[in-house]
Amino acid sequence: MENEFTFCQKCGEKNELANNFCKKCSAPLKVIIPPPVVQPQYIQPNYVPPYQQQTLPKKKGKGCLIAILIVLGLFIVLGVINAINGGGDAGNTTTTNTSEVTTTQSTTVQSAKDQVTTVQSTTAQPTSAKPKTTVAFGETTSQKNAVRKAKDYLDLTSFSRKGLIEQLEYDGFTHNDAVYATDRCGANWNEQAAKKAKDYLDLTSFSRKGLIEQLEYDGFTQAQAVYGVNANGF
Repeated sequence: MENEFTFCQKCGEKNELANNFCKKCSAPLKVIIPPPVVQPQYIQPNYVPPYQQQTLPKKKGKGCLIAILIVLGLFIVLGVINAINGGGDAGNTTTTNTSEVTTTQSTTVQSAKDQVTTVQSTTAQPTSAKPKTTVAFGETTSQKNAVRKAKDYLDLTSFSRKGLIEQLEYDGFTHNDAVYATDRCGANWNEQAAKKAKDYLDLTSFSRKGLIEQLEYDGFTQAQAVYGVNANGF
């Protein structure tokens, strides 16, 4: 038997068929083909429908129907007997009730008439008119506000009577309200002159005559100005 040969697919060398590798380049001569993979086939089982329970038709009970009819018949018979026996008493009761209703209605109507008469007689009586009372009003709101404003100014600085009246008029109060507030703010004008003189002396120096004239210019009287100057050591 002659030797069979095969050629190397890599280098082309001639090799014997029995060789597994090339004698020149040692490349494999036989290609190993893996066996084919066989995929399992799913076999669907035959479908068996679930067991269905057969429902049997219910038999209607004839005995219950007969019992119901018998009970209804007894009620009808009893109702007829009661109607026959109570017929005469019903007439008497109806007559008695009608008379009682008539008596009650007449009594109610008479009571209502008496109440209406009483209300009319009470309403017809003349009422004496109450005499009107005269309310004495105090100071007005504007006067209260003026007094409050005057006290606020005196808490801030010193004023003469004339100067405080002019300040309140400048704030929008009427002359009468300004005079009312100035006379009722509780100020001592001599003490106000002394405070004003001290304020001037804290700012700058004055002679006795010059300080008196300055206080008179601010609205103090001559007696108040002299008192204020004397109170500050002149």
